[in-house]
Amino acid sequence: MISVIVPVWNAGRFLPRVIEALEGQYFPAGEYELLLVDNGSTDDSVAIMHRYPRVRLLHEPRRGSYAARNRAALEARGDILAFIDADRVADKGWLRAVKNTFDASKTQVLLGQTRPGNDSGLGALLADYENEKAAYVCKLGSSQQQVAYTGNMAVRRAAWERYGPFVELQRGADVVFVRRIVEGELYGCVRFCENMLNHHLELSNSLDYFRKMFVYGASIRNYSRVMPAQPLTLDDRVRILLRCVHQNRYGPWRAMRLGAGLLIGLAAYQAGGLFWREKTGELPLVSHASPAPRIEEPLPSLSIIVEWENVLLAGDERGEGALRKIAREVETLSKERRVEVIVVYFPAEVDGGALEPLVTEVFPRGMARLLAANTGDYYELKNAGAEAATGDIVVFSDSDTHVEEDWLRQLTQPFANSSIAAVAGSSYIEPTTMLGKAFGAFWFFPVRTGNTRLEPAKGIFANNFAVRREIFARLPFRPVPGTNRGACVRWRERMLEADFTVVVNPLARTAHPPPNGGAHFFVRALTHGRDAILLARDQGRRLESGAFGALLRFTLNCARTTINTWTRRADVGLRPWEMIPALLIGYVYYSVAFAGEVLTFLRPEWMSQQFRI
Repeated sequence: MISVIVPVWNAGRFLPRVIEALEGQYFPAGEYELLLVDNGSTDDSVAIMHRYPRVRLLHEPRRGSYAARNRAALEARGDILAFIDADRVADKGWLRAVKNTFDASKTQVLLGQTRPGNDSGLGALLADYENEKAAYVCKLGSSQQQVAYTGNMAVRRAAWERYGPFVELQRGADVVFVRRIVEGELYGCVRFCENMLNHHLELSNSLDYFRKMFVYGASIRNYSRVMPAQPLTLDDRVRILLRCVHQNRYGPWRAMRLGAGLLIGLAAYQAGGLFWREKTGELPLVSHASPAPRIEEPLPSLSIIVEWENVLLAGDERGEGALRKIAREVETLSKERRVEVIVVYFPAEVDGGALEPLVTEVFPRGMARLLAANTGDYYELKNAGAEAATGDIVVFSDSDTHVEEDWLRQLTQPFANSSIAAVAGSSYIEPTTMLGKAFGAFWFFPVRTGNTRLEPAKGIFANNFAVRREIFARLPFRPVPGTNRGACVRWRERMLEADFTVVVNPLARTAHPPPNGGAHFFVRALTHGRDAILLARDQGRRLESGAFGALLRFTLNCARTTINTWTRRADVGLRPWEMIPALLIGYVYYSVAFAGEVLTFLRPEWMSQQFRI
């Protein structure tokens, strides 16, 4: 049984269409009920609801849509609660999508696709973006970045009884509720369902969207006082925008129109946070769900894979340091579990005979071995090492990264939870030089933070993660021909598509060096641009793989450099007089990357054969 819950306040102009759409579902009439809750309407809403025999009309004298929803949830008979607003028209397959998705998964909450009442023009483009954003955040799984909207949401009654009812805020209680579920359940509990479609009649044009964004900005300011809120980063928003453009096959004009609309919406959102205040009194307290207990179980056997390719640019001293720090970690954990280290190299570029004495000296006898691979490709070296591994867990590190103390334990301890398939660590740029500070501020690696929370991973870096061996055997890296990087991003996406749980433990830290000299700097930048074009072409993203996409990326990268350098300056130790040089380094890097994109656009085959790093 599904209980459909609709709070109603002065919605008479919408109600006939809303109710008739719910009564006309492609779903057995005996398997759902309609609960409409009048919340003190002064128009003809109550009279309209009385005209429909299937409607169970309830009354809630306490003002507020969340109070009305709480009242209906208490009266509901269903094992699924489906929430929709009194200005939303459900698609005829709405309930069927809810039932089918819950039956096919263990998810606790479903968020559906929302289209505007007038599904055309800029409003339709903005709706495309908002739906892509909801899908992205649901996959992301972070409690502090969770989205929710009771205008198109369904929840299992068991989850409601454990984490409900809604906190009776003026706005944002749906986000608080869903975030409590994410904190308690942690993995895979919220899913976006594209077929769970309704139309928001109140949104008839783009101005309505901007007005809503103003209200949402106010909402997050208020509910963040109940639970901490972390807005999406610029990188997240750009990634969502590019996915939206790709999925909907926008041309340059529609993409620019959407971008302009989003900038106006963002301004309205920020204005809402500045000028609007909650009109209620003291905010209710919300008890956070207890974190999952730390499970102390023996560690599974480990195979640590170290590629010996990055060292060619980073230098032998850096590579020796990397092995010695891994050896320190191995020495600690080898007392508890079997640990092996496999150093993988390409004989055409590395003298195995010269490498062997170092490996023998650094690691205890019989613990480490060399593996000669038939390729020098970064990801294929890792694949070769994983194929030769015998441990239950395969751990990946690089020959130019220096792991911090307790790295190995922190990276592998979460596997005590059998639902976890892979664990990513935290990789950051060493800010020990001017170049390191600059790259630490503007580049794609995050800064080193004091965060200790285990959360679903937004992404992984192939220099610092671990995965169950049997899973990686099924889903190895698939590098795109001609590229050096990017396969780890696609690997995480494939893991999510296969419903595997990937988390990040920020305590498993490793330090990555900045480019080693001017030649490395320019080659790294050129390959950055080249790979952007080739990866976009491989995934069929026409707009991103052309001249417009290259120009858009250059503009966004320069904007990101400016913002990140300013916001991260304290984290990487940039002093005031170092800000300008750091910005210039970032701008030069992305200018060279743009040149790499242009060269790849003009001569893709030649660029695919150059600058392997």
